[in-house]
Formats: sequence, C-alpha cells, structure tokens
Amino acid sequence: MKYILCLVVIIMCIVSIAYANPKNEELVVTASKKCIPELIQQLDSPDHNVRIEAVEALVDIGAEVIPELIEALRIFGLTYVDGPPDVLIEIGPASIPALIEALDSNDKELRSSAAYILGEFGDDAKESIHSLIKIVNNDPYNTARFHAAQSLGGIGITNEEVISALIKALKDQEISVRSGAASSLGDFGSAAKTAVPALIESMIYEGEHEEAAKALGKIGPAAKDAVPVLILALMDKNQGISVRREAATALGGIGKEAIASVDPLVKIVTDAREDWSLRSCAMSSLVKIAPENPNVLSALIYILKSKRG
Repeated sequence: MKYILCLVVIIMCIVSIAYANPKNEELVVTASKKCIPELIQQLDSPDHNVRIEAVEALVDIGAEVIPELIEALRIFGLTYVDGPPDVLIEIGPASIPALIEALDSNDKELRSSAAYILGEFGDDAKESIHSLIKIVNNDPYNTARFHAAQSLGGIGITNEEVISALIKALKDQEISVRSGAASSLGDFGSAAKTAVPALIESMIYEGEHEEAAKALGKIGPAAKDAVPVLILALMDKNQGISVRREAATALGGIGKEAIASVDPLVKIVTDAREDWSLRSCAMSSLVKIAPENPNVLSALIYILKSKRG
C-alpha cells in the first residue's frame, strides 16, 4: 500500500505543477526528473499496477532516465515484468548505445540483461552485433551467452559473421546456449543454409534435438541433407514426444525434398498407439511433401475416420 501512496504523491506533485503553470512545460519536466529515483524504486514493487504506472511515467520523461535505468538493471535484472527492461524498450532506440556499453560491464547480470533487451529492438540494434558475438563466443556466464545467441536471431542480420558465431555456439558446453543458437539460426530461414551440417551434427552428437530439428524445418528445402537424421528422430520412441513432433514438422518444412520420409510418416499416422498430436503433425507434413501420393491420401482418410470415431 505504501508504494501506491508514494506513487500517488509523485503524480499529484507533477499534476499540481502542470495545473499551476499550464503553459510552462519546463517546470513539469523538472518536477518529473526529480521524481526519477522514486519512480525507479517503484519498478521493484510487488504490485503489478504500481510497476505499470512507474513504467508509463518514466517513459514519458524519456531518454534522460536511461543512465539510471541501466543502474537499476544492474540491481533488478530481468526479475519483474514491467521493470527496467520494459522502460528501456518503450523509450526506444535511444536506449541502444547505453545497452551496448553495458555489454562490456564487469557485472555478469547486467551483461546478460543488456544482451536480452537488445534483441527486442530488431534491426535497430544492428550496431550491437559485434558486441553480442563477443558475448556468445567468449562470455564466461552461461545466461549471458544464451541471451546474446537469442538476440542475434531477434535482430535478424544474417551475415556470415553472425551465422559463423551461432554455428560455433552449437558446440557450447551449456545446452541452453546451444538451444538459443539453433533457435536463432531457424529464425534466419534459408539464409542459414550453411548451418545445416552443424545443425545435423548438433542433433546427432550434442543432444540438441528439439531446437535443431525446428531450425532445420525453418531453413526449408536447403536442409534436405537432414532428412535421414530427422527420420531417425521421428521413429525413435526413446525420444520425448516434443522432439518427435518437431522432427515430423521439420520434414514438412523441407517439403518435397523430404520425399524419403513419406513411408515413416504414414506409419506414424496410421498407428493408433502413437500420440495423437504426433500423428497430426505427421499428417500435416505428408500433405506438404506428397499430397497426391496414394499412400498419403489413404492415411488422410484413415486419420479422419479415426478422429471421427
């Protein structure tokens, strides 16, 4: 309750100045700036509504709050929704230079948080790519490497330097980093076709089946060399059901180049003992790969009758 009261006092202070001097915006801005430390403290409130009000007030003040938000990020990190990250994102690209600078911080949580937030700006944050690559391939903190790998995908610049860094990250000792790298390569679609051998290797040797399979499907027909390993993942009942679903979906993403998977997919569709969601994914992929194949049409009829029954 005390948080709400503090925030009300702050807002009343600003509003009273505004009404007393309706044409004097400078006074309102000055009053707002004086409230910055208190508003930032409100970002740590357990009350969601208080945090929302604080975010809106700080965004209204604008870029001048960025240095104090970076310091708050060091303290609060990514703890709360509607915290410092949201304010920095709402303020917009003006936040980017300070976030890039934060990537060089000695504070691992600040580096990690900054890496995460930069990915939210899309290609506006392209200037951060070199710093993010440095984090992905060299930072000692696992979470920082993970966030940096994911943000490279969010920024979406698909040059050779980025793709090479993510390919290297597929061999990271930490599974979350390998997963983030595979996810970003998938976000690049066919532009990441040079990563196909590394993604195949990741599925076989690194145990990163789910995200690697998903990425191969997003790369599309250029990932045709992955068809055999995806079929193995599809048919391996020792794999988790989510991995098998992703393998089935990926084969559909590769399309007609995955013609060798028709019989295994048909087998999945027509086996009533298999998980229904897996059978559904397999059927969707068959329609993409070989819609006119008689076995595919028979499987479609079979699954429709099964569903109806």
